Amino acid sequence: MVDYPYASHEEIEKIRDNLMSKYYFSFTYIVKTFLANLTWEEFKRNVRGGTQYISFRIKKFFHRSSEEQ
Repeated sequence: MVDYPYASHEEIEKIRDNLMSKYYFSFTYIVKTFLANLTWEEFKRNVRGGTQYISFRIKKFFHRSSEEQ
């Protein structure tokens, strides 16, 4: 991660995560991805990658929640 004097590591990470979620969960991205990958193997790869990303975000959310308490 890159450090900037006006933002902490946590703030930068939070902004990055929000931007990634907005991009990867946008309707346009999802439709373009599935239309571009019409083979069964590519479909499975994309579903597996999406599932792993969602799992990562859920774990990160609960980790942050437990740190704040």
